[in-house]
Amino acid sequence: MTATLEKEQVLFCIQGMPQRFTIDDVMERLVILARIKSSEEQIKNGQFHTKDEVKTMINQWLKR
Repeated sequence: MTATLEKEQVLFCIQGMPQRFTIDDVMERLVILARIKSSEEQIKNGQFHTKDEVKTMINQWLKR
């Protein structure tokens, strides 16, 4: 799933950067921002596991 960012979010991200920065620096911040937005959308859509579900999954993996 690809997250769509608002222009204001990108501008806010860039405004927080130092006066000089590399393309890699800004791309890293934008990727993090996009991943956070994607995660928020997944949570909103109920696409997540509860703490108890994760514990059960881990226990099943460890039994193998």
